[in-house]
Amino acid sequence: MPSEQAEPELPDAVFHRDGDRYVPTELARGPWDPNAQHGGPAAALLARTVEQHEVGPPAHVARMTVELLRPVPMQPIEIRARTLRPGKKVQLVEASVLADGTEVVRATALRIRHADVTFADPPDDRLTPGPGARRERFENIGGLNFGFAMEMSMARGEFGVPGPAAVWFRLAVPVVAGEETTPLMRVAAAADFGNGISGAVTWEDHLFINPDLTMYVHRLPEGDWVGLDAQTWRLAEAHGVPVAYLAKHLQAMSRAGILEAGTGPRGGYRLAQAPADISVLDVVEAVDGDDPAFHCMEIRRRGPAAMPASEYRTMCGIHRVMVEADTAWRAELARTSVADLAAGVARDASPKAMEKFGTWFQEVTS
Repeated sequence: MPSEQAEPELPDAVFHRDGDRYVPTELARGPWDPNAQHGGPAAALLARTVEQHEVGPPAHVARMTVELLRPVPMQPIEIRARTLRPGKKVQLVEASVLADGTEVVRATALRIRHADVTFADPPDDRLTPGPGARRERFENIGGLNFGFAMEMSMARGEFGVPGPAAVWFRLAVPVVAGEETTPLMRVAAAADFGNGISGAVTWEDHLFINPDLTMYVHRLPEGDWVGLDAQTWRLAEAHGVPVAYLAKHLQAMSRAGILEAGTGPRGGYRLAQAPADISVLDVVEAVDGDDPAFHCMEIRRRGPAAMPASEYRTMCGIHRVMVEADTAWRAELARTSVADLAAGVARDASPKAMEKFGTWFQEVTS
């Protein structure tokens, strides 16, 4: 929740460079875990990387998708980039954030060629009203965090109140000490606040995060302020999540063959298979992937009793029981179908709640 408060003493940047590593300051921290970074700083670093990556003629980043694969620890991180598709007109670049050699965030950027083309003046689509005189920051949750690195000015809506909201954001410090923060970096840093300013439920009742971001950039921002217009509606409203968050998961299930997109002016999605043929495991793996829930760090090979890898021919007891647990819950998800879930709702839900939901559904689909 934002609040007006005395100006805290801030670090001079979100990150400091140490060779190829980026060392986070307290401003990189997120609000959920004092040991994990906010998604905005990583997104901004990845934006910087895909802009600078040399893959061909100068090009404009037209789209960037950031996947938050794992929590980003509050420790030095590295950035790696590679070319997925070179080209003179269209280029595809992938960049990753690594922590101790493990990929924790991945970005894919579509870049298109710059060209001087004369067009009629486009319509003015800027967010209005512009930034006002009042400045706010998110509350201090467990110490300084990335919310303090952002100045905010409300354009529409109200902080902490469910419903659409529009907020102007401006970075108070550079992302990397001693380096210019580019316009695309400012867009990426602000984009991760969408679920923080808009929701269909209050933060007192529900907490939710976004596992990814997708930014379409038809032009770069002018000046330091970036306007973020966030809203929830229809199906997203029913579950209290932002539209962009829900859309990403619907697209993932469409790619997996679970859903298919509807045509016509109403669009939407429908099941591509019979509910009895879709397991809960199908849905989970479509959205989250099939990576195991537990990743062994092999702590036996560290410390004063460490031995060569050849001495560890079997997995440790912790690893073994976690693998067994992972196998068990996947088996249970595989046994349960979407039809089973639907039958459970019909059997267990409150009749009053079902009636209320039915009334809402009629209103939004009529």
